[in-house]
Amino acid sequence: MNMIVALNLAVIWIILSCNLVVVFAIIRQQKGGKIDQLRPNEPAPDFEATALDGETMTLSTFRGRSLALLFIGTQCIHCRTGIPRYNELYPKALRLGVTLVLVSADGVEETKAFVSEMNTSLPVLVADRTSNSFLKDYKVIGTPSYCLIDERGRIQATGHPSEENPAWRKLVATWESKPETTGALQLKEGLS
Repeated sequence: MNMIVALNLAVIWIILSCNLVVVFAIIRQQKGGKIDQLRPNEPAPDFEATALDGETMTLSTFRGRSLALLFIGTQCIHCRTGIPRYNELYPKALRLGVTLVLVSADGVEETKAFVSEMNTSLPVLVADRTSNSFLKDYKVIGTPSYCLIDERGRIQATGHPSEENPAWRKLVATWESKPETTGALQLKEGLS
């Protein structure tokens, strides 16, 4: 019994520590009252990450396709609770020409365990924050976060994938309500 209590307390401390790190990162990255983030219509930064099968992927791997990068951490509670929703959205977004891709901020082994535990079939890239600049280049200050990139490789939207975020809510509504079509034009209509 004492072991269970100790483990629960350890988990709570880890969660609190992660939240504090995110809060301090947000404070540190604020400039003039605004969070430093990628801007719509600017070119998406190139990246290099590893797929779970070991293949190296870059932005050009996805050239000509719209892409929604969903940045996650394997220990992030909100990331874990969001996975079922991302699984549900994946085929809907894909129908509109948008590929949802999870980008893990952790190592390969932790990510493989996470994917198995969460039973997700979304494409997954690993960009370990300790050795890969992907998250820094995309100005990700916490997980979960998202970045929508159009087929030309330009940023369309960034933020927190939450129903409380109006931009995310509008994007999801576009994926859920539009009939089959070719992606980018329909996406722009839904986001404007």
